[in-house]
Amino acid sequence: MAVFIGPDGALSTAAAAVPPTAQALLASLVADEEDEARASASASGGGTAAAAHQQGRRSCYTTALAVWSPDEQAYAVVDWHLHAERLMRDAGPAEGGDDDDAAASAVAAALASAAQTRAALALRALAAGGGAGRPPPAAAMLVVALGPSRASVVFVKAAPAYAIPPADDDPCARPCPRPLLSVVAAVGSGARREAGAKRCRWVVERRALEAWGAAQPGGPHDEVLLVDGAEGAEAVLEGLVSNFYVVREREREREQGTGGGGGGGEGGNGGGGGSRDALLSSFVLQTAGAVRQDGGGAPPRALPGVAQLRVLEAAARLGLAVADGPPTLADARRPGLWREAFLSSAVRGLAAVGRVSVRRYGGPAGAAREEEVVVRLEAGPVGRLLMAEVLALQRRARLDDDGDGGRP
Repeated sequence: MAVFIGPDGALSTAAAAVPPTAQALLASLVADEEDEARASASASGGGTAAAAHQQGRRSCYTTALAVWSPDEQAYAVVDWHLHAERLMRDAGPAEGGDDDDAAASAVAAALASAAQTRAALALRALAAGGGAGRPPPAAAMLVVALGPSRASVVFVKAAPAYAIPPADDDPCARPCPRPLLSVVAAVGSGARREAGAKRCRWVVERRALEAWGAAQPGGPHDEVLLVDGAEGAEAVLEGLVSNFYVVREREREREQGTGGGGGGGEGGNGGGGGSRDALLSSFVLQTAGAVRQDGGGAPPRALPGVAQLRVLEAAARLGLAVADGPPTLADARRPGLWREAFLSSAVRGLAAVGRVSVRRYGGPAGAAREEEVVVRLEAGPVGRLLMAEVLALQRRARLDDDGDGGRP
């Protein structure tokens, strides 16, 4: 079962009235965007639809995880306040627009409040849809979008099994909570446009890479990684729907031959005290997309994800150093330097990567290229420590329909 609330506010559960997938819904908002841009260009008597789109209101969205609470008989959304903040930010005026900042902020806040009201209604409808004697899905994927008209659109359905959070809050107690993922790095794919915002347009732009990834040997691959930069300085930026991380051995430890004792394997469970600190001091975390808190620095090269924010908070609490730059293929080609890798997203959570294939991207119709390198990894203690810390940091809020931010 899926629930859909359209721009007019009408709630639908009938299959004929609900978009088949969240991607289909977001693609339809992109089509609306383009129609509005063409109409604006025509009404102005000059310019192009592309220019009108650049100055217009572009659709944005966020995807969150809702978890069913049998005690409260309601869904609680993980880190909803962070998703709402991103919607407010992305709903602001387009770059180069002349909207008043204060007025734009007020409008964005009102939009986020209205979106929360509709999200609460959709979650209640999903909970009631099971009928008597049938419990609601244990976890649900909640997609909230703002189309070019700025009316909120909501899509919610049962989440995949991998999205269900661990029953206990100590994933470190298990050797490997989830199967290791296989990913393929698309050399030459480049960064996404406007990487700092979660635009609906990305679901259309990434289709070629999705098709390419599905056709690569060694699959099925769980994710395609964007790679940008000149040969020899390629940076691994992010997945199509996730942020990407590498736990890399520190150079000084590697040179002395003393580092990495606990990485890349099942040893070193991150137990308390000095042993954990010694383990973490041997490694550095690398990821693209991190944003400086003071707002300075260059624009992000990858989307700063909600789950990524929690990972970076967890790293700070654990005392794990975070590198200034993203992971590089130069490091991937050096045997043993990458010790662990994982993906994060709001729905999937943290998932360890066991295989990274590197291939040249020639477009969806491009000829197959020889594989350059395959990096094989294991679930390690650093990723498990981060996972436990992220679970401790995340906040679950039961959404109210009055738009006041929900109650934890």
